[in-house]
Amino acid sequence: MGTEQTYKCKKCGKFFRAQGGGGFTFDEYRCMLCDVIKTVKTRDKGVPDEEYIPPTKEEIGVCDKCGGGLKNDTGPMCPKCGSRDIDETDLGTIISYD
Repeated sequence: MGTEQTYKCKKCGKFFRAQGGGGFTFDEYRCMLCDVIKTVKTRDKGVPDEEYIPPTKEEIGVCDKCGGGLKNDTGPMCPKCGSRDIDETDLGTIISYD
């Protein structure tokens, strides 16, 4: 399940909202250069973990905006300074989505 919440950058102190996670039928991949999120349909998350087959590199592709590499195991990037050294906060509403 994906969430949207408020973060604080440890480097510059900026507060910002970002999403991440994915859903039952898709994974979210974050661009390592520009932080745009690309959703990739999954084959079937309803199967046991040992039987789950993740999307291939071809299915994931690259960022549609800048051509950067995509990862699904990294946090958001600060929109002011570009740092990924951030903290989750308890500010604002956490939105959950599938």
